Amino acid sequence: SIFAVVVALTTLPYVLSWLGLVYIALVAVLDAAVAYLVYRLLRSDTPEQGRKELRKLYLTMMLFVLAFVASVFL
Repeated sequence: SIFAVVVALTTLPYVLSWLGLVYIALVAVLDAAVAYLVYRLLRSDTPEQGRKELRKLYLTMMLFVLAFVASVFL
């Protein structure tokens, strides 16, 4: 899944020493949330429930972008 690739790549800025501990701490929380929401999405019983989980997933990914921007300034 594309989300597995995204979760794997989010650690890259820390591994390459581009960003510090604040970034990796924020990303760890968000990656856990993404993994949980993908699991919920795959286990959804109805299309409505799947759409609800997908919306949550997109909001979480938006939080990742905000965490990335915030970590640059912290």
